[in-house]
Amino acid sequence: MGRAEDGLLAIRAQLADRIEGLAAEAHRLPTERIATEVNDVRRLAADYGLSAVAQLAHVLSSRLGEASGVISTRPFLEAMRDAAGCELAGPQVSAAYLAALRQRFPA
Repeated sequence: MGRAEDGLLAIRAQLADRIEGLAAEAHRLPTERIATEVNDVRRLAADYGLSAVAQLAHVLSSRLGEASGVISTRPFLEAMRDAAGCELAGPQVSAAYLAALRQRFPA
């Protein structure tokens, strides 16, 4: 494995850890803090080309901004964590994760 691949694995692990930590603490955090953390994850994922994680974070961030009440973040965070570990890339991967979430949260 090359240095670039090692670096990407480290970023994937860092993202998964951050997302897992956020999932564990989300029930205690105000919505604004969750949104800030999710946006940080989105930026990091986008910087490293992890488009599925970035897209999921964007959708969660949007939902948090639109929500007038409580929103369940766990399914989104679980999908983001799974996407961080997924070695596949491309718009079809993002679409698959988003489709799975739409099954749980129809518009």
